[in-house]
Amino acid sequence: MTGGATRSTITPFADTRSQGYLFRTAAFKRGVMALQRAWSSNTFPVVLHGPAGLGKRTLVTAWLQNQQRGTITAARISAAGLSPEQLAEKILLAFGLKPTDRSSAEDALSDFLEDCVFDGRPGFVMVSDADEAAVPLWDELFRLAQPRAEGGVGLPVCMTTKTVPMGVTVVDLPRMGSGEAGRFIAGMLDAADVDGLTVDDVPVADLLKRAQGLAGKLGPELDAWYASHEDGAEPRVEEAAVEEPQETPAALAAASPTPTDIEAALMALSDESAPKPERVRESRSTKPSGERPARFPTIATGEKASAPQEPANDPVDAIAPKMATDLEAVAQDVAGLQGHLIVVRDQAEALRARLAERQRSRDEAVEAFAQSLQDLRA
Repeated sequence: MTGGATRSTITPFADTRSQGYLFRTAAFKRGVMALQRAWSSNTFPVVLHGPAGLGKRTLVTAWLQNQQRGTITAARISAAGLSPEQLAEKILLAFGLKPTDRSSAEDALSDFLEDCVFDGRPGFVMVSDADEAAVPLWDELFRLAQPRAEGGVGLPVCMTTKTVPMGVTVVDLPRMGSGEAGRFIAGMLDAADVDGLTVDDVPVADLLKRAQGLAGKLGPELDAWYASHEDGAEPRVEEAAVEEPQETPAALAAASPTPTDIEAALMALSDESAPKPERVRESRSTKPSGERPARFPTIATGEKASAPQEPANDPVDAIAPKMATDLEAVAQDVAGLQGHLIVVRDQAEALRARLAERQRSRDEAVEAFAQSLQDLRA
């Protein structure tokens, strides 16, 4: 084997992950599309179902970070140790707030979410590991997600879980297959600038079996194999990222289905057996020594949606360009209308609530005034 990279100092998965490499697995794409649809139509909760190491938290964080900055107020909490009675207060605390002495946590959360809508930065909460709560939270989470008129607070919430109770509708996120694992490993080797090694040199099937089809485990398995498969190599032990990143999503986002979402949905309906287009691997000889690749896959939106994808994420061109153009125009019109309707509906609901409160205050003032007159006459 040849190449400028030293085997004892490179771990493809750890190196590319530290630089922000984002491999769009089938599970990743399915989860992002489900979140985008729910956000655009304001239909929550969303339950992402899959084993640890699949990338559930990663895809939610990536979806948030891909939106327009400053248009979503986002927070994340872990369900471990929570109880239904604590839920509203803990969610409010995740946003950095707490209820006043004279207000319940649920009323405070409702007022906060209403203020977020009026400020143009609607709230969003990710509850990770919903199955690990000390007491089941499902009923309470589903109730809080309902509109105020139906007994909830209109909470836009996404839950990640490894197991679900009967009757709960989930978005099932699939494990990697052999073809996807090969593209994943090829993308890692390419992004890590590993010279002289191709995916054909890697025991993909064996690594995939040991990783159980999970991206969070397949990456560390690749690193361990890479560090030890040659005699004389100094193994480099990397901490296995069994689950997704733990950081709390920042306040980000914007709501509208993108052309990429529609194109991905149409491609999912196309023949899965269609041959994948072959891609010529770029020659490493043209790169300056030590240069790292700067092109990493991301969730493409807008103009980026039509840009060439990386080898690991190369889509099948299954629809005519004219159809794609027409669908993009329709998607933009529908997204705009949906966004306006959501804002109008939320504002109307908030105005009705405020009007009812003012009416109640006025009635109380009239009653108090009438009572004072009666007291004077007496």
